[in-house]
Amino acid sequence: MITRVPAADRKSRVTDRWARVVSDVLSPAAVAVLVLVCYMAQGELTWEEALAGAVCYVITPAVALLGMARRGGAQDIYDPTPGMRQWMLLVGTACYVLGYAVVAGLDLNPGLRWMGLTFSAGAAAVWGIDRFWKISIHSTGVGGGVVLLADISPELWPVWGILPLAAGWARWRRGAHNPLQLAAGTALGAMLAWLLRGYTH
Repeated sequence: MITRVPAADRKSRVTDRWARVVSDVLSPAAVAVLVLVCYMAQGELTWEEALAGAVCYVITPAVALLGMARRGGAQDIYDPTPGMRQWMLLVGTACYVLGYAVVAGLDLNPGLRWMGLTFSAGAAAVWGIDRFWKISIHSTGVGGGVVLLADISPELWPVWGILPLAAGWARWRRGAHNPLQLAAGTALGAMLAWLLRGYTH
């Protein structure tokens, strides 16, 4: 006997899958990739600089956090237990700080240094706030990324403006955050990126 799934349930499952896809596409690592690609497209980075940025701000944090999630038995890297989340945020912050130190030490492109400061400050701020109130790292990353993207490609503001909304919907749909946590994360990331620009340009 075939059990038919109600249409409403099928639609809900499809929506949930899309929310997962958007969560992946707008994860902090993916946002860093998007920023690097846009910097290259605008001729601001050589491929060597982009590769250095990818190693420092994408590959190293991703490998460290995936390794932690597997060892800690986390079912979902985006929604670990509170204790694991604290450790992952701390390790992510350390990776970004180390990446920034490498980029600054090599005196690479100011945009790469700005990225590093923004990601480091964002991860550290979320780690600190998260000890008392859960705030969205996705939204913080996207908020900072949008400021970086709008600086290099201001003509695409309407496109960049959609990213925080998409990330917020996905994280809300997956039950990870409420609207206030999402809005606070977006504002925090954008504010940090805006404030830190002057230290690298």
